[in-house]
Amino acid sequence: MKFPKGFNPGWSGLLGALLALGLAITLLDDAGKSLKALSYDLPHFIRGVTKPEEVVLVYIDDESHENLKQPRNRPWDRSLYAVLLDRLAKEKARGVVFDVIFDSSSDPFVDERLARAMTNAGLVVLGVDFVPMAVGREGVEAKGYIPPIDLFRDAADALGDVHVPVEGDLVIRQFTYDKEELIPPMSVAAAEVFSNSTNHSFLRWVYYYGPPGTLPHVSFFRAISETEIPPGFFHGKIVLIGSRMSVKAAGERNDDYLSPYSRIEKGKKLLMPGAEIQATFLLNLLRNEWLEKMPLPFERSLTYFLAVGLGLFLPKLRPLLACGFCFFLMMTVTGFGFFSMLYWKVWFNWSVPVVVLFFVLIWSIVLSSVSLYVEKRLLQQSLSMYLSPGRVKQIEKNRGILKPGAIKQEVSIFFSDIANFTAFSEGMDSDELAHMMNRYFEAAVGGCIFPTDGAVVKFIGDAIFAIWNAPDPQSNHQERACRSALLFRTQDLGLPPSKPGLEVRTRIGLHCGLANVGDFGSSKRFDWTAIGENINLASRMEGLNKYLGTDILITGEIQKAVEGKFVTRSLGLFRLKGFERVVSVYELMGLPEEAALSDDLRNRFALGLLHFKERKWDEAGSIFQELRQGEKKDGPSLFYLNVIKDLRNSEPDKNWAGEIELKEK
Repeated sequence: MKFPKGFNPGWSGLLGALLALGLAITLLDDAGKSLKALSYDLPHFIRGVTKPEEVVLVYIDDESHENLKQPRNRPWDRSLYAVLLDRLAKEKARGVVFDVIFDSSSDPFVDERLARAMTNAGLVVLGVDFVPMAVGREGVEAKGYIPPIDLFRDAADALGDVHVPVEGDLVIRQFTYDKEELIPPMSVAAAEVFSNSTNHSFLRWVYYYGPPGTLPHVSFFRAISETEIPPGFFHGKIVLIGSRMSVKAAGERNDDYLSPYSRIEKGKKLLMPGAEIQATFLLNLLRNEWLEKMPLPFERSLTYFLAVGLGLFLPKLRPLLACGFCFFLMMTVTGFGFFSMLYWKVWFNWSVPVVVLFFVLIWSIVLSSVSLYVEKRLLQQSLSMYLSPGRVKQIEKNRGILKPGAIKQEVSIFFSDIANFTAFSEGMDSDELAHMMNRYFEAAVGGCIFPTDGAVVKFIGDAIFAIWNAPDPQSNHQERACRSALLFRTQDLGLPPSKPGLEVRTRIGLHCGLANVGDFGSSKRFDWTAIGENINLASRMEGLNKYLGTDILITGEIQKAVEGKFVTRSLGLFRLKGFERVVSVYELMGLPEEAALSDDLRNRFALGLLHFKERKWDEAGSIFQELRQGEKKDGPSLFYLNVIKDLRNSEPDKNWAGEIELKEK
């Protein structure tokens, strides 16, 4: 590499060392909070699960709600708690902790019954709700408390604050306790009761035993039944009673939290119930298993040494050797960070040294190959504005493909359209409309199509035309297309919210088959695209959503290739405008783990469709009418109700097999 006249490569190493040192100082301060959190969170994923036996969680959950017929919008019948406490007393449980607030009276007889059960159960800790009152002059928040009623307070051995303090990113990592607090945290109060020890003020790091659901737990309704849970199950155990409801009652505070195990899974966060967080705190106190933080001077010394030393040394090595040496150090630091936490229960901010090492590596590579790097990046950035990543890579490898020509290839074809686009775009300012559509296309392509390696062929107004299995082969192209379509449901596409009478959503049609794929045009101006009958059929599938009231429709060809990998339902046979053959149409509804949500709908609809094909208009109509009146007002059912109305007036011929002919696009 040629350097400008007067530029000394040796000074670049010193500059790199200074930049790396500045980066290290910055990241070890507040700017590196996310990296610090990563250093704590990541080792939990490879650490083995521990299952402590001292504590059992009894969940007030959806299963108990259904089986015990208890309301969601008001407190449960307290006699149920008394029944549970009677069993715990009989089995000589070590004690009971209520992550439940008994701040109001109910039936006096029932309250007396519960108070006696608390007294007989032995050691009992009751929850106290925390209420922020005001912020003082020094920014200290004053606390207010809502205690249990006097009857229960007298029966309890201790009271504990159920509030769980969270950090800036909402993940529970630290647990603090100030001895001056009027009411101690629930876990501290319970630990003092069960271990007869007095805890001093502290700040500790939580030692998790595993992901949500690791600690022993049972549903409330099972816990009060000796046929569900055998006698003696609770003997010698601390029983923590708390809520784990998937649906919260109106006005009820959220009691689910992020933990180091929380991650985005199928569009949802893996949350840990507050009761399990409290149980983890309590176990840490009883077992003295908190994580220790390595002293800050050690972290700073290690990071500064690596920043300066490698900043000076690494640029002197050849790029390949520099990469190998730097990655070896990164793996060593990472491994030491994992080892110290997993085996010594001591953790330190190892991710900052790793990031600094990576920065030094990039700096050294840039110094040796900046010209080639910049040239390649400029080409990539220019092409990626118009082409998919796969297409960009293909052009980079072979510039000669930029010429007219095409091949016949099986592809999965995707067409999308925005429902009611004309209606909501009328009257919008041009710049506002352009900004909204650019944001929509950016989210749709970058968040839905490119993640599944789809190739965007073109934008047609508000529509998107994309394909899979071209330009590069993809053995599972049908599955990729379906996953891309489902991503449209979870991405924020930047569209305006739906209004009464104006529903705004993306409708999608998928099909797979042979198409002519390549560059069509002249030697001066051409367009990479796909044409053929199957392309038109995919477009018709998108339009069919409008009649069926659906979002994602796929043909039988796609369904056959992805059967068992997604939740689908057959919507019948259709003869679309411009096509002689009958097309099997399916609705793509979700992933296999979501099947239970639509089991009843799919089974009922399938039965209705069977009656429809057998010309049993009354039976089919009854089922479709029932589904249409359901909570989701099923669109395909309404469509078939209208079709049945027409068929009653004009009976199909004897060779009719249930197909529906559409005379419009």
